[in-house]
Formats: sequence, C-alpha cells, structure tokens
Amino acid sequence: MTTWRLTQQRFFKEPVEFEQDQRIKDFFLKTVQEPTFFHGDVSYFKEINFSKKYERYNQCFLVFNHIIEKSLLIDTIENYKFKKLNDNSKVCICINKFLIYSNIGDKNSVDEYDQSLYNLISNIFVGSKIEYYFVKNLKGDHFNFASPTSQFFFNYKVIS
Repeated sequence: MTTWRLTQQRFFKEPVEFEQDQRIKDFFLKTVQEPTFFHGDVSYFKEINFSKKYERYNQCFLVFNHIIEKSLLIDTIENYKFKKLNDNSKVCICINKFLIYSNIGDKNSVDEYDQSLYNLISNIFVGSKIEYYFVKNLKGDHFNFASPTSQFFFNYKVIS
C-alpha cells in the first residue's frame, strides 16, 4: 500500500500529507516511541515504534485495508482487545469501509456504511469515548484504498 500512497501523493504539485494520515501521526505524536501493537499495512508510519514482541500494549494501531468478512473483522478486533490491550490503551482503528462484506443479513445494521461501522466499533469497545472520522458521500476524491478514511481514535477502558 505504501507504493500506492506515494503514487497518489505525486498527483499534487507540492508534497502533500493526506488528512487521514496526518490524523494518525498527530494521535501518536507524543507517544511515538511507545511500543505499538499493529495489524495490517503500517509501513508508511515509520516514526511509530511498531512491535509484536510484547504480550500487552499501551498503544494499538489496526489497519483493515483488505477484503474481509464482517464477522472475521469483529473477531479479529475483539481478539486483539482481549489479548493485547492494557487498560487505558491508546487505540487507532482504520477501516476501508468498501472492503467489508457479510455472508448473513443483519436486521440491526443500518443502511449507511459510516453509521454501521461506528456502531460496530462502539459495540466492541462499549464505554469508550470514540472520535470517529469518515468522508460522507465518498466519491473517489479521497484515497480510501491507500489510507482508509474511516478512522476511530480512543482510549480503551476495561469495564469491570
């Protein structure tokens, strides 16, 4: 994905940082040296200290930018939540909303992708105050495939 991102950045006359990438960098700015658990293609964010050598983490960055079935997405996120995160872990989840599919109908799901994704994440991280960013009516003028525009930022609080 890094090559695709760099190709898209060259579309502009001046070097540009995509808004969604800058948000991620800003989120981790003060804690870039903290070991950060990761999932997906995070190679563009070289300043963040990615690691998979610890059992638990205070930071987590998950990127889902590939075709994935909804229940597998939920299981993957929940697995990391229970096995990798400490109480009050700093979490960033980025999802390409156009690459999620479901094999079964969900009568509780709303028709709008953005609200449905927010509901999905907030149901996994109940009680967390989630900052959510997306591009309404995405029409190809944002680069969702190089860097997902659906983003969730929060501190995960373990509910006892």
